[in-house]
Amino acid sequence: MEDSLILSENFPESINLFMGNSVYIIQETVEYQTLDVLGENQLRFLHIIDNTSEKYFNDVEKESFFKYINAIQSDKIKMDKDGFAILNIAHYPGLTWENMKVILNPKICFFWGVSPVLYGIEVPQYHISKTEDIQVVYIDSIGKTLSERELKLKLWEMTKKIFNL
Repeated sequence: MEDSLILSENFPESINLFMGNSVYIIQETVEYQTLDVLGENQLRFLHIIDNTSEKYFNDVEKESFFKYINAIQSDKIKMDKDGFAILNIAHYPGLTWENMKVILNPKICFFWGVSPVLYGIEVPQYHISKTEDIQVVYIDSIGKTLSERELKLKLWEMTKKIFNL
């Protein structure tokens, strides 16, 4: 019954009758109890992606991402699948930053091609910023960042600073 009341999905041509040329779609917030992530998140290193066509990423992106992650090593840390978490926000409409923080408790958060502004966080792209006690980095998508040499170098320089490598 509820589905039939959604004009934009069932009768998109009728929206102009009611709204004219200005249509505003408001995303309702949803309080999730759990979030399905890739990784164990022991080092609280959260990666936020938005991929509607895959659970997380395609094979090429996966290979590039794991090469990057495996390069994060020092005498104090060895990053592997246990250390990070990847969250695909495409599967969680209405998710809020507060909800993510409560469930995943990140110390470091990379927004891969997802604007942090969507979550009320103002940070410039390719800079390490701090919001509350969380280091936040906003970069291009995994595919773009890890395939372009210049972007990959910027990412690695930021990663070295964050992890004192």
